[in-house]
Amino acid sequence: MRAWRWVTGPVIVLLSFGTSCDSERVCTPGAVQTCPCLGGTEGVQACVDDGSRWGACDCGGADADADADADADADADADADADADAEDDAGTDTEADVVSAVCGNGVAETGEECDGDPPRACDTTCGSTGSQACVACRWETACTPPTTDPCNGVDDNCDGLTDEGTPGDSYEDNDDCASARGPFVLEPNPETATFEGTLHAEDGGQDEDWFVIHADEEETLCVPGSPQCDYVFSASLAPPAGADHAQWQLCLQDRTEAHPICGTADLELCSGPTEWDATSGAYRLDLEWQGICTDDDSRDLYLVVRRAGASVVSSCEPYVLVAQFGFTDEYCD
Repeated sequence: MRAWRWVTGPVIVLLSFGTSCDSERVCTPGAVQTCPCLGGTEGVQACVDDGSRWGACDCGGADADADADADADADADADADADADAEDDAGTDTEADVVSAVCGNGVAETGEECDGDPPRACDTTCGSTGSQACVACRWETACTPPTTDPCNGVDDNCDGLTDEGTPGDSYEDNDDCASARGPFVLEPNPETATFEGTLHAEDGGQDEDWFVIHADEEETLCVPGSPQCDYVFSASLAPPAGADHAQWQLCLQDRTEAHPICGTADLELCSGPTEWDATSGAYRLDLEWQGICTDDDSRDLYLVVRRAGASVVSSCEPYVLVAQFGFTDEYCD
């Protein structure tokens, strides 16, 4: 038979409300809260895995406690990339900046060269000034030359021709004997004619300018068949200012007896080094002949402005050509 003993006295009841580890937790693992940063801004901090403390305050790279260490680096756990891709945070931040750029918003952001910018100037392959357009927020690689070729002595549109498309002077077309401008009539008073032209061809080729002067004799009293007054015809060519005069040439042709008129000239004089007058900055050619009473002593004289030799001459700046007809004898004036 079992006997029961009754024990009298105080009874202690132990109630358990958790383990000692639970009592050490200060936050729920993974929880996030705001935290103060320098300058009055706010950052964020997460509860560590065991809940024993809050992690470092992430102030976006700033130092929350002014201890010269970035708080984001204070905790080894906080250094791990959120996506566990083994990329360092600095690299990830840079990529994020590039991805965030929006092409087309009119602002050249990180990773963009331009955004809605107008074309910019650039140097073409032929040395002229072209343009580059902004395409997909990048400057075009090629430099586009201009579509026109202004008269400036440069192949602006890079087509191998210089100054094509620009009209020549007002005497064009006068590129050969058949198209010579004139005749311009001069009498031996003396009379002078002045022309301003350009050695510039609209098609970009080599230009020549032809002019014809009719040197008209003056009737005087004389014995038929006897010598009359001596005549002189002078022509001068001043190349454009700054031009190399050695590349320019002036020719004087007498075609009075030529048949046809544009066949072989009766006489041709062309300028060279000895005809250059440095003082006046011009070439000068003179042609003299003796008049015969009752004969027609008039002459058809052609002036040609051209390049010298094989040199290439093209200029939109004007040259000055002067023709003068007179007497050599004072008593005939």
